[in-house]
Amino acid sequence: MQISTHLSETKKILKTMLPLGTSFDLLTRDLLFGKTEAFFFGIDGFVKDDIMFYILNRLQKTELPLQNIQNLSEWIQAQIPYIEVSENKNINETIQMVLSGMSALLIDGFDTAILLDTRTYPVRGVGEPDMEKVARGPRDGFVETIVLNTALVRRRIRDPRLTFEMFQIGSQSKTDIALGYIGNIVDQKLLAQIRNQLNAIDVHALNMGAKSLEELLIRKVWYNPLPQVRYTERPDVAAAHLLEGYILLFIDTTPEVIILPTTFFQFTQSAEDYYQNPAVGNYLRFVRFAAIFASLLLTPTWLMLTEAGISWSPFFTVHEKIAVPLVLQIILLELGLDLFRYVSSHAPSNLSGSLGLIGGLIIGDVAVQIGWITQEVMFYTAITALTTFAASALDFTYAIRIFRFVLIVCTGLFHIWGYILGIIYIVLTIITTPTIGGKKYTWPLYPFDKSAFLSLVFRQAVPKIQDKNYGQLQNRYNKHSNH
Repeated sequence: MQISTHLSETKKILKTMLPLGTSFDLLTRDLLFGKTEAFFFGIDGFVKDDIMFYILNRLQKTELPLQNIQNLSEWIQAQIPYIEVSENKNINETIQMVLSGMSALLIDGFDTAILLDTRTYPVRGVGEPDMEKVARGPRDGFVETIVLNTALVRRRIRDPRLTFEMFQIGSQSKTDIALGYIGNIVDQKLLAQIRNQLNAIDVHALNMGAKSLEELLIRKVWYNPLPQVRYTERPDVAAAHLLEGYILLFIDTTPEVIILPTTFFQFTQSAEDYYQNPAVGNYLRFVRFAAIFASLLLTPTWLMLTEAGISWSPFFTVHEKIAVPLVLQIILLELGLDLFRYVSSHAPSNLSGSLGLIGGLIIGDVAVQIGWITQEVMFYTAITALTTFAASALDFTYAIRIFRFVLIVCTGLFHIWGYILGIIYIVLTIITTPTIGGKKYTWPLYPFDKSAFLSLVFRQAVPKIQDKNYGQLQNRYNKHSNH
């Protein structure tokens, strides 16, 4: 619907489309520029009061009769000393821009709305993410405002080919999505596919932000707990992936960025490796690898060996015999630990420590004393719980827990054959996990790429990394994945 040249008609249309006068946060103001009527409307909380005061104060002092203006664009350039100004003749689009935070100015006699990007959003401080802390390095992290998030990345990459394309998804929410990439090193075929998928999404709203968008882009199956995209709240991690040819998705109101495409081995990496010297970085990386394998296999392997009757080693011997089967003891402890984690994460901060640590110790000690659980089961389960958080990606640690639980149940039911069956299920799930664009989730292990695999396993020195062309790692990924 086009804006009328008669301001009174446009105001009537606005009152039918917006709850003007009913919703307290819809700001309206009748104005006079000389003898010409004008109308302002915006959203309380989004409008920068000081900037709007300056602009309107200047316009109200205009002496030139607006009826004599032949070109509104030239008048805007001469009279509105503000950078982010645009025009729109469509009333629906104008309303949508106002609901996104812009301010609109309508002038009698003109069929064009003047849109002023004077918006400001409530935003928290740019602090270090809780899940991706480093001992050395920057302490800034993404927030819930998309403009600030793209600025944090552009501050690190001043390449003129760095591009952020804007999309809006959701017929009701109109959520802003920014597609970020570096034009000369990104996979253009994958970029076009993601762009087409974003344009094709037809939903009412992205209720859960980035997670909703992920499930709209990538096919999910209920039995596969593995994350199919990687999230990060660190601008330095996001910038590093852009320089390797990856694609980023910024979602407004979400303090994290989606990295595409994603492989299994990306979840074994950490920014901490690169803020230490190569020897320390490699040591930390191998400790993380060992912890991830221990988190998955330690308890099920101990259960399998114990059930098989291997008692020649003190590590596999159960010194106490109680009525509760070993597999049930482990399952009870696993469920109990997850319950404590869940409760402590949702409890008030002054109570979470007590619930998680003291509560677990007291209940565990009582369970051992009354004969529900052996000390060996407590020990191995505690070690497993410690290694669970070696990976910084929370969704990846949850996937490891699910795999471990399945492996424990299979081992408890069918002993060594159940253990083998569980391993086969895990391997097949990893191999067949789909990712965006038909890329291989297991690259560079399968299909095997020696150079890329070594760069993921070993932390290389900066000169060796800089000697490689940016985007080379992603280009090899594309090459292998397309075969």
